[in-house]
Amino acid sequence: MPTYTVSPIEPPFSPFQLNAYKAFRLTSLQMDPQAFGSNYAREVAFSEDVWRDRVDSPFKRTVVASVLDSASPTSEYGNVSGKEEAAETGEWIGTAGIVGPSGMLPSVLAPFKEAGMDVNWEIYALYAMWVHPAHRGKGVGAQVVKACLGWARTNVDIKFSSENRGDIEKVVVLLVCSDNVAGRALYSRAGFTDLEGVSAREGERWMMARV
Repeated sequence: MPTYTVSPIEPPFSPFQLNAYKAFRLTSLQMDPQAFGSNYAREVAFSEDVWRDRVDSPFKRTVVASVLDSASPTSEYGNVSGKEEAAETGEWIGTAGIVGPSGMLPSVLAPFKEAGMDVNWEIYALYAMWVHPAHRGKGVGAQVVKACLGWARTNVDIKFSSENRGDIEKVVVLLVCSDNVAGRALYSRAGFTDLEGVSAREGERWMMARV
């Protein structure tokens, strides 16, 4: 049985971590293109600076699930057995990102502003959640989501210092395809509920969890 580890990676990423992130992200876009709002052709052309900007912000974390079993069928995507970095990340088999208010793109916040939901919420967003098919159904996704929620729960964003919180409530939101039954079930078990009244693209819906 493989041994899984799940943890957020503190920026800045090492060269190994950046290469592993890039390889895994491109693999996910090739294997499940319908699961993302981007595509392989766009991201394979990214420069190293673009990749690094994605992961090295102090206002977000990338959570990585790795497996410490060199016989894993996904070994071509970053097995670094024998290297120092292997003890830190092993072989990547799942990732997700979590971003806080200071790192949030205005386009992500726009639907919540339109709905008047940004006033009393400190909004975090969970995004780019993906587990390699060879490792699904083993609780890895649940642990990745749990780690994202844990980081959001304990993170202190510079826009929301403890002195100025008032009645502000910290929440995590995400977008999921309406027909992604397994994904919606996973998020529901983690405490997410459907969020009504917030605009989304056709075929997608927002979900929210309080942390």
